[in-house]
Amino acid sequence: MTEPKTTGEAIQIIRRVLYDLARQPGWNGHATEPEILNYCIAHKLPVPVTLFEKAKSRLLDSGEMAMRAGNSVADHQYWLTGTGDLAEELKRRSWLEQVAAELREPRTFVQLLFAVLGFAFGLVSGLFLGSASK
Repeated sequence: MTEPKTTGEAIQIIRRVLYDLARQPGWNGHATEPEILNYCIAHKLPVPVTLFEKAKSRLLDSGEMAMRAGNSVADHQYWLTGTGDLAEELKRRSWLEQVAAELREPRTFVQLLFAVLGFAFGLVSGLFLGSASK
């Protein structure tokens, strides 16, 4: 059993575990600290035991995770908010999937125009440099 070296790595692990748990059938909508740590052990992830409190407070402060207090620390319930869920999903998507999604649904016409012009200029400059080197 290893432990993450930095708080940032612990944050990523906790966010990843909550993201995975939220997509399991029959999930009850939240996870406790022991459930998160047990998931890490079962899936051979680094277990953020000592950095859990620091990572938890940063996730709560950033709004990526929410918490409902229980009777004891082990009973506190955690879940990802929409911000945390989106951050994890974007981290997991490849850059090609992100570009394709942006081209399918650009936010404004100007953004679509910049994307098309950027692609065109990149293509033209690549062709120009390729023909200049011959």
